[in-house]
Amino acid sequence: MLRRKLRAEEARGVGPKDDADESDICFALDADAAFRQSYQGRALRESILASTTTATATSGITKHAEVVTKHSRKFLGIIDKRYVRTFPGLMHAIASIVSLVIGNYLFLRVIVLNHNSMLDSTETTVFHVATFLSGATLLPFWAKVQSWQLSTTTIAQKGLSGAQMQRFNQGRGVLAPLLSAIYPLIRRYRGDLLDDATAARWIGASVGLVALYQYTLIRDYGKALFVVYGGSKLGFSLHLLLLAGSNNNTENALEYLEKESLLVACCVEFGFLWYYLYSRRLVTKEFVQIMCRNYHPALLYVWMLRLTADRWWTKLPWASMFWVMVLNSLLTVLFLVKMVQSLVAAGRRHQAPSKHTL
Repeated sequence: MLRRKLRAEEARGVGPKDDADESDICFALDADAAFRQSYQGRALRESILASTTTATATSGITKHAEVVTKHSRKFLGIIDKRYVRTFPGLMHAIASIVSLVIGNYLFLRVIVLNHNSMLDSTETTVFHVATFLSGATLLPFWAKVQSWQLSTTTIAQKGLSGAQMQRFNQGRGVLAPLLSAIYPLIRRYRGDLLDDATAARWIGASVGLVALYQYTLIRDYGKALFVVYGGSKLGFSLHLLLLAGSNNNTENALEYLEKESLLVACCVEFGFLWYYLYSRRLVTKEFVQIMCRNYHPALLYVWMLRLTADRWWTKLPWASMFWVMVLNSLLTVLFLVKMVQSLVAAGRRHQAPSKHTL
């Protein structure tokens, strides 16, 4: 800038008069250039220092955030939370498989072959524990229970919403295994509580309330299914409330609950197995429908024939549980009639001449 000013003055004739003046001016120019270079260098150093400081601070903040995030992923600062979340799911899978396998084995031995001595075996105890755990381990995932069904008719055709379907699955898939195992387990480990009138009434009231809540979950889908999944538990709870300590057919009622738990657990766990395989795209929707449509009614018919052969009406308490078996009998007859009607309709369709037949 100073050089341009000097050239302008020279052009107007007012430039330096001699060599000394010119030397002074050149010195001033050199000094000005050196000052500017020094200033620019200091600014560059300050900029580099600021960038380094910022990078160091950012790195420190990032490392601190990583430490905090890593710590927040730990349960009690020790176990990774993803393993804690996975543990109930893993336990549910194992318990469901154990309950299904041992349940079908016991169903064959106790219901089909009438080996009642198996009801007091170690296998039966393991079955009830596994069934209870299969329901209990789903409680942390209560709000995530599926709101759909692999039925031949859609939820809309049944007049249900997704929320109603979810409540039914909660009542059947979560509470039904819990309720079906609770009284057999009490009978095995704390049978003395059922002999004490006060304790028995408290147990009856608690289980009865859960059974009533289960009814509110199932009723929108079908009130009749509550008879299968929770009616006997409500009935036996009423039995304890009304006749606790009297030992009035209590053993016969408990034996009935043992046998019914085989039916309920096998139906529920069988559904869990195929729904899981379908979710992993290992089987088709149609295959699941065929399996459940044949397996569930077959178990119900065989179970009903066994209890009829054992003359259940001579064993169950009239005041509290007789009505449950009466409704079960009616439900079985209705299912059987519907099955016969569907078979007849399928036979007629098969025999009907095709429109393309000449």
